[in-house]
Amino acid sequence: MLADPQVLLDHRWPHALALLNAARRAHCRLGLATQSRCEQARHVLQVLKLETAFDFIATREDVERGKPDPEIYLLVAQELGVAPQACLVVDDSPAGVQAAVAAGMAVVAVSTPFTRRGLHASGLLPKGHIVDDPGELPGVVRHVLDHLP
Repeated sequence: MLADPQVLLDHRWPHALALLNAARRAHCRLGLATQSRCEQARHVLQVLKLETAFDFIATREDVERGKPDPEIYLLVAQELGVAPQACLVVDDSPAGVQAAVAAGMAVVAVSTPFTRRGLHASGLLPKGHIVDDPGELPGVVRHVLDHLP
């Protein structure tokens, strides 16, 4: 999948890109915490024309322990100069949600057909923080942001 740029372009998530663009317009500090290797992340971001979209990017090579350990999210918060409790994480996996919750961050989970069941069964988030319909993402994010310190 990573080798074919068209596959990456065909599988990009418009709702995630729209949220990213809105956050950039609002001058939010943006970080990416990915379990991908640096080379893979760089390739995907280049294909999607998002090389400069993030203020800091952490990959699996940057941490000792991967998700669900909170280390990668805490690293991103530190590099962005933002307290963990003032961060909002948007993740699509139960391991990522678990890591963000353990880091003390607010979390919105965006489910996929592969992660939906696990996210709902995990009990890690209130039901209203799990987005199954991408059209609901902006409203859920606004609600969670309104309750950040």
